[in-house]
Amino acid sequence: MSYAVQIFYPMEKISKTVKKVIEDLKSKKTSLDYEKVKSSLRKILSPKETKHLYIHSFRKKILRVNVDSVVLLYQLDLKKNLILERLRKDFRFDSVEKIIFCLRSLPIKNKAKSNARGA
Repeated sequence: MSYAVQIFYPMEKISKTVKKVIEDLKSKKTSLDYEKVKSSLRKILSPKETKHLYIHSFRKKILRVNVDSVVLLYQLDLKKNLILERLRKDFRFDSVEKIIFCLRSLPIKNKAKSNARGA
């Protein structure tokens, strides 16, 4: 009997340790408030530019932004370092190390709007 107790006792410790590690990782997870990033991008860029942007994701300290215009993608790519510097300095988004702009269609919010845009 004591042998069985010795086998299961460490397993309980391991399961508790694993749960604790997972909780710690969840609390340390770098997350970004997308609404704050959107509002700060609106302050950095012009309203015409922000109309064509959609924040796709933030993972591994990389902010991915979808753009639906090739011309705007090129312009934003040229201003990438300036945008990143302003996000860090003025709006204190220190967790963003890199911005990637991708050419993608923006998500459709409403059918009436999509028909008005000709999509």
